[in-house]
Amino acid sequence: MNEKKSNQEERRDEDTLKDERLESRPSTEEKERPTPLPQPRTRPFFVLEFGRILHRNRFINFGLMYSVNLTVMLAVGTFLSVADFGSRLEVFLGFVLSYTLLEALFQRYVIVRHLPLALKTFGLLFFLVYLMLLYGLDTWGWTGVSVFSNETELIVFTASMIVVRFIVISGMRRLRDRGNLLGHR
Repeated sequence: MNEKKSNQEERRDEDTLKDERLESRPSTEEKERPTPLPQPRTRPFFVLEFGRILHRNRFINFGLMYSVNLTVMLAVGTFLSVADFGSRLEVFLGFVLSYTLLEALFQRYVIVRHLPLALKTFGLLFFLVYLMLLYGLDTWGWTGVSVFSNETELIVFTASMIVVRFIVISGMRRLRDRGNLLGHR
């Protein structure tokens, strides 16, 4: 008789476990409802970043910035017909190299020492300094070579260059973040 009771108790325990398993299983309605996957946070195309970091290595980053400046200055200058570098390639390469070097030094200085001021001016500080850099290089940096014939061309060139370069760099960063540029990720 004890054996029968123990068998009955085992069956009840098994039935209880089966009931608990069934209750813990999701119903068919719950199975049909797909659980929403968390959406990956996408970065907006235009992001304000100071320092223009395209690569972690500072020398590779400088080379990339030089090539971007070279391409954008040539494209904007040719498209708008405002910058005349003549037929001397070394003048153009030297002009862009000087500009890129001075720009990198200025950006590093502002980021380290005066970041709150740069944030308050919303980039106007950078625009004015880029105007001064280009004017200084045009007037005193390269003697015997005048790239811009008047100040209006300088302002139009600088504003156009900044906008086009911002778009190009934003696209490059987007490619870099996806892992399609420079072997990142």
